[in-house]
Amino acid sequence: MEIKYERKANQSFMVMEGEPCDLGYEEQMLRQNEVKILLSFYTIEINRHIEYWHDITGKQSLRDYLEREGLTPEILNQIVLYLGIAYEELTKYLISQQHIYVTADTVFVEQEGRDIALFFCYRPYRNMAVQEQLISLWEFFLTIVDHKMEEFVKLCYELYDVITRGNFTMEGIQERIQEFSQSQNSLPKPNIEQPYVEKVELKRKETEDNDMLEELEIEDESKENMDVFQILRDAFQTMWKHIQILKEKNKVKFIPEQEAEDDYIYDPEEDYSRPTVLLHGGEDLCVGKLLYEGSGEEEDIIINKDIFRIGSRDTDNDAVLHSSGVSRHHARILKQGDSYFLEDLNSTNGTFVNGKQLNYKEKLKLEIMDQIRFADALYRVV
Repeated sequence: MEIKYERKANQSFMVMEGEPCDLGYEEQMLRQNEVKILLSFYTIEINRHIEYWHDITGKQSLRDYLEREGLTPEILNQIVLYLGIAYEELTKYLISQQHIYVTADTVFVEQEGRDIALFFCYRPYRNMAVQEQLISLWEFFLTIVDHKMEEFVKLCYELYDVITRGNFTMEGIQERIQEFSQSQNSLPKPNIEQPYVEKVELKRKETEDNDMLEELEIEDESKENMDVFQILRDAFQTMWKHIQILKEKNKVKFIPEQEAEDDYIYDPEEDYSRPTVLLHGGEDLCVGKLLYEGSGEEEDIIINKDIFRIGSRDTDNDAVLHSSGVSRHHARILKQGDSYFLEDLNSTNGTFVNGKQLNYKEKLKLEIMDQIRFADALYRVV
């Protein structure tokens, strides 16, 4: 199934194309009750097809979360406990457990400190049995678990075998993980009771108006600077092409205006290297630089990793920004071949390249002189 991501103002959505179906009693329950464990959504009908727009503002997919944090007994315990909460909530509202779409890309995480909240995607037009849901998750877990944690790896395969054979209960899986955690002296069971979900929802509502105002101010600033930056970028690229052509001829002649009588010849044998390398090239260690162009407290960014993370949290980002508009995990830069791509991580106030806002999971190739804005933190690719 194709999934796309869209932004509207300060909201972010996961969009899936579905089929018309009779929701019956479930539709009535969803209209009358806010099921907090589900992503809020609305539908749009287009040419006898229905698009489901799930609100994922401020959240990250389980895939992105685990690729960053890693799978540990503590985190696995939290995920399984939240699955149990989800199944209980759906039963309470008489909604089929088979109508949630459980994969690493359709379960979303919202984090506060060490506590997390999981939110699930409602998909009534195709049944997905609980066993199928768990197999989908566990097959992903097995691809990312650190095989240096030998005992934990054995536990993951043990549980996968139990699930595939079908002789399991959610309580039994939870008990087995907690037994393992206690035997390994793991961290205590986290507090992920339902009030945390309510606290997250309340916090979002309190900050919604402020986020919208900040976004409008950021947009105005970008529009004022775009024309000038575009002219500079075009001029720089043209000049760079000419230099490359002349270098091919092994001779570049520069005649300064004030000293026209003297010739300055470029010798191709002499060192003409730059202190940093552009965001492309074939070197083993390709280093790029983002030059800070704002008036705040940020610093220039040196990109020296294949996966380079940018955000405000100082424990797991490669570049830490201090602006209050920057999300804890805001964006990342990925090296693919000899090119670098920028990807937004569903940040609250967005990531922009030359004024264009990136959708969640959209990768955009970076070019020299591109202007990048992480919320209100402005940078230039050099």
